[in-house]
Amino acid sequence: MIRVSELRDILLNKSDNIDLFTLEQIVEQYPYFEMARLIYLKRLKQVDNKIFINKLRASAAYFSNRKFAYFFVNGIGVNRLRRKFTIRR
Repeated sequence: MIRVSELRDILLNKSDNIDLFTLEQIVEQYPYFEMARLIYLKRLKQVDNKIFINKLRASAAYFSNRKFAYFFVNGIGVNRLRRKFTIRR
């Protein structure tokens, strides 16, 4: 099982050494854990796995914000995300 510190490092892009099997187990055990699902999908896309498209379609129902999921999986930065969704007066 993954430790909290490992998951934190992955979220902060400090570690890329977690395997897909571990992430898949987390997603299956905790299906509503959005960040684990997003990390899993991002890793699938990086590996260029053919399963990515099917898993993405199956996971879409679990995301509360699909735009954020799109930006996260595609690696679009937080600053660009903030600029795109800020309310201008």
